[in-house]
Amino acid sequence: GGCGAATKQFRGLVGGPWWEVSGEQNHEMQKKLRSVAARSAALLRASSVAACSAADAEIFYHGRDGSDADAGIPGRDDDDDVIGDTPAAAAARASYATTKEIPAVLDKLGLPGFAHLLGICDLNQWSLRVDGPMRNVTRALLRLDENEGPDATRQTLDVLLPIALEAQIKRDEEDEVAGKPRWGGEDDEDENSRDDDDETQIRVDSTSDAEDLYDTGRRLFPMFTGSGLFSLVCLTNHSCVPNAVTRYSSWRGRTMVRIEALRDLLEGEELLVSYVDETETLSERTKALQSYGFVCQCAMCEKERSEGIGSSLTEEVD
Repeated sequence: GGCGAATKQFRGLVGGPWWEVSGEQNHEMQKKLRSVAARSAALLRASSVAACSAADAEIFYHGRDGSDADAGIPGRDDDDDVIGDTPAAAAARASYATTKEIPAVLDKLGLPGFAHLLGICDLNQWSLRVDGPMRNVTRALLRLDENEGPDATRQTLDVLLPIALEAQIKRDEEDEVAGKPRWGGEDDEDENSRDDDDETQIRVDSTSDAEDLYDTGRRLFPMFTGSGLFSLVCLTNHSCVPNAVTRYSSWRGRTMVRIEALRDLLEGEELLVSYVDETETLSERTKALQSYGFVCQCAMCEKERSEGIGSSLTEEVD
């Protein structure tokens, strides 16, 4: 029942066996994908069993109800801390309750069902880039500084600044390897070569405050890049002339997505986003869309086909 309710919102998503919907036409590559899917299922099963075993030892033997159930167990002292009924324990038990069901679910799905889930992800997932947890930490620290003064943040800064300084050294090394000028450096005297946001190229040192740490946070602690499966957004159709765009945020650690209109919309007008880089040529866009299993027939693609246009789209198309 709970599993059915959790998956209901995703049932409208198009899917199929991963090796069939991946866009790979080579038979040998499809066989490899089938093998990868089988190994993935086996690894998921093994990892869930291992996680449950560790959780069982930590939660249930460690005194689920505050008792001394772990007394006499090798490697445990009778005076070990008891987890008890803390929020952390409740979360651990909830995770255990879900994870222990994975082997049974995999048995029920079999390889075809598991591969279908992979196919749904492959066809519907959205690439995203969001702030990591340090962005929220530095934001909270900045607000504390603004509301209560710098003394209230000093203890935390004493811990974070050495980490930030080490990260700054790594980012500088990466920039040097990439041939980029030193971030916030004074050695770049050519004003024309500076970025437009050069005024924000702040460097941290041992005297930096909460504002400095917040301003440099995105460089020192890079954003997370990955994929997400959003039940509503994944149902949004494609156009190379989109009227909407997706925006991602990770406020308070939770990744969220919203759709923003790029222009005024008519009542009842369908929201359309671009699955590809719409500035690429017709042939490049068509190739990029092959894995989705359709040929775009938006106004721009139809116009370019009729006119035989294949060059890079640097001019606006009416």
